[in-house]
Amino acid sequence: MTQPVQPPQQVSNAAQQQASRFAGAFGQAFLDQVGANVCNWVTGATGGIIDLSSWATNLHNQANAAMAGVNTIATGITTGAGATPSSDPTQVHPTVSGMQANTAANAAAIAKLTSTGNSSSTGGSSFGDNFGDDPNGNPSASAWTQYQCLSTSKTIGSGLTVSGGQLVTVEGNAGNGSGFSYIVSTESVLTDDQSVIGVLGNANNARYYVSTLLLRAASDMSTAVYVNVASNGVALGYISYDPSTQTGSFNQWTSVSLAMSPGATIELRAVGQTYSVYVNSSVVLNHTDASAQSPMGASNRHCGLGIEDSMGFSWQSINFSDLASPPVIGTGWNLFRSATSAVALQGSSWSGVGAGTFDTEGPCANVTITSLGYGVITIQKTGWYVMRTNASMSQPCGTSYVFNAGIYYRPVSTGVLGFAGIGQDSSGSNVYNVGMCTIAYLYEGDQVSPAFYQAGSNSVVGNAAGTDTYFTGALVTSLS
Repeated sequence: MTQPVQPPQQVSNAAQQQASRFAGAFGQAFLDQVGANVCNWVTGATGGIIDLSSWATNLHNQANAAMAGVNTIATGITTGAGATPSSDPTQVHPTVSGMQANTAANAAAIAKLTSTGNSSSTGGSSFGDNFGDDPNGNPSASAWTQYQCLSTSKTIGSGLTVSGGQLVTVEGNAGNGSGFSYIVSTESVLTDDQSVIGVLGNANNARYYVSTLLLRAASDMSTAVYVNVASNGVALGYISYDPSTQTGSFNQWTSVSLAMSPGATIELRAVGQTYSVYVNSSVVLNHTDASAQSPMGASNRHCGLGIEDSMGFSWQSINFSDLASPPVIGTGWNLFRSATSAVALQGSSWSGVGAGTFDTEGPCANVTITSLGYGVITIQKTGWYVMRTNASMSQPCGTSYVFNAGIYYRPVSTGVLGFAGIGQDSSGSNVYNVGMCTIAYLYEGDQVSPAFYQAGSNSVVGNAAGTDTYFTGALVTSLS
């Protein structure tokens, strides 16, 4: 049956009133969300002032854009493309999509601020990925590992990629089953008490397909605690996954019916054995894993994201942080070789150490050990670092050649390998050891590793005390 059509002027008045009410409600909700997050963060958040400044600028610009979008909706409905008032959905839809994108972008900025505040107050670590800042294509392989999971219909997930500023699935399996695709962070936090915050992107077909947020994940995703999000609710539980067969299961603890939409902020917190789910800063689920169905410990300090088929919510951003102070105070690392057996250097002239050279991790805090064996450290806190490395060679240098030591440096800004410092040449028939010390200003994301010079082939050995072959460093001063 055809619905009666109101006179044009009545359409205009109704649309203007609706738009006005919507604008007011949108503005109030927006301020409520901002106020709640800022108030929760302010105490002890001196390390986040730079982020706060950029976030506030973005917030101001996006809010203006969102309010302009509200006015455009009203104008589109009441005036249309011509002088005669009309309702033109082609003008309304792009504006609403733009407002959703603005909301998600602002929520991502707030999530980063919250996560940074957590690490600043605890002295722990934090990291994140705002996919709106990433180029289209696969998420960074150095930051994320991809996993796929077979569904009950034996459909494999298609993988995850960044498109249009959001994390989405590769479209190859769209509509062909319910396979799952995941990314798991290569970085980890320092404690078992953790927070992971995800901001929802486009809804796609989220009424029937879920998107997943992971906490306390193993690096191979064999175990993790999850929150599944659909447009009509959220569920909390733990994952069992076999990377070799790409099969797994969701083991649900609890769930709640709740309307979800683009731009919503989902946070999963783990404190002891208790897990809590927050939606837009309000607690919606709690569960205590008294029987330890999902493990905790040093092997379960990664985070992750997932999307079912190609239909669940896409993701705008993810942020991960410690909620407790790490057992080691300060920032630094100590890697050494405890085995007395010899392991060959990578080659003659300048080269890094061979695979598996470093086998023991001493006290480490607020850095990422990207590769223990090769001694690769990724910096988390910008500042001045003092670093020292030493190698005990299995063969002496001799008098015809020289030994030297240095520290390789790969800045995050260029990715080009260079030196942070080089020591002095040494030689002699009784010279077995070579080492050096340097100070360098390193930025978050920079990588450093030891390097050694020898004219021919040689190997390094270690000792149980860790005083023969090692790579150590410490943050001397920082802004945060």
